[in-house]
Amino acid sequence: MTRQFIEGKLPGWFETPKPKNFRKIHPYDHRWITEIAVLGNDIPRHPNLGTYLLRSNVLLTNSARTGRSGIAFFCPNIAYLGGDIDTVLVRPTLFIPDAMQVVEHLCKYSGMACKVSDKGFYTQDIIRKVGDLATLATFLRDPIIRAVLEKFLDKTRPGQGVEDEGIVLRDRRYVNLLSVAKILGDHESCRKIIDRFVAIGLFHRGFVFHCRFCRAADWFAVGEVTEEFSCKRCSKTQKYTSQNFKANEPEWFYKLDEIPYLGLENNMQVPLLALDCLRRRSKRSFMYTTDLEIIPQDDSKPTMEIDICCIVDGILTIGEAKTQNRLDSSATREIESLTRYRDLARKILPRRVVFATWAERWSDTTQERIREAFTELPVEVNLLESRDLLS
Repeated sequence: MTRQFIEGKLPGWFETPKPKNFRKIHPYDHRWITEIAVLGNDIPRHPNLGTYLLRSNVLLTNSARTGRSGIAFFCPNIAYLGGDIDTVLVRPTLFIPDAMQVVEHLCKYSGMACKVSDKGFYTQDIIRKVGDLATLATFLRDPIIRAVLEKFLDKTRPGQGVEDEGIVLRDRRYVNLLSVAKILGDHESCRKIIDRFVAIGLFHRGFVFHCRFCRAADWFAVGEVTEEFSCKRCSKTQKYTSQNFKANEPEWFYKLDEIPYLGLENNMQVPLLALDCLRRRSKRSFMYTTDLEIIPQDDSKPTMEIDICCIVDGILTIGEAKTQNRLDSSATREIESLTRYRDLARKILPRRVVFATWAERWSDTTQERIREAFTELPVEVNLLESRDLLS
């Protein structure tokens, strides 16, 4: 049978199928297991998820589970007071959580809480702007587009008379057509990229004006100006003329949207590309959430942050992403980081732990420490390097 879910919930009760092709079905003696597969949502095999997904007063932890073939529950009811099979048929409500809800439940069960971190919110916002994880990862794997985005982080001030490097104001770079064309190689490709990124809200068009009174220079979004502009330092309103800009006419300067800017500053490309690498390796189902903070019970401060959290073909996966080839700058801090991941793995029981680096390869010492940390746990350890993320 095929059923449609609304916000993760199946409307009404699940119509449990009854045994067929039996001459006689006695409710007291007949027992079977009902299995449910949800297309595109392979739920992890986990002892604490059965009754979270299958909700019924008669289903206990030993009669509802998530397994290799999907969600399963024991039939019929545990008590029989007479009547045909319909009187004791288990009809649960069914809830299919997303990746975030799965991790929230497992953390809560283990006496912890979790929430999306600041970096996770930045990542969610840019994914919404671009459309989806796959599209964003395609942008980030493209070395030319990545160079354009990273240009906004370059705070080196252009030399006198240099027109193809944009402009740096208050430690923030704004690019112009010439600076993007310098990276892309031709103006036609440049215009297409700029128009696309402006359309999705990744870039914002504006002007750079110099105040005639206080001499401050600043960037102004298109919506901030008419035939006049107000200086952001001295608040003087003035009509803009050739005294307010360097060229004969105002030139477009582009600002990278604030949230993607913060995301790039926080190296969001590494966990994003790691997630997409795992997505491309999946065969049936992939669900994910962005960076999470883990918070102990009765505490408000997070003890650790998870960079990678997803469910790949029903395998709960957590992990760390780094730009360098080590987990931390010292051996002590690296071991502490691995200890936190090992302790979390013992509590929420993921079946895979991933460590991704932007570097060409993990250092030999770090690889050895990672393997030693998880030797005694039934988890698969994956090491991803730059060739995995960019291929």
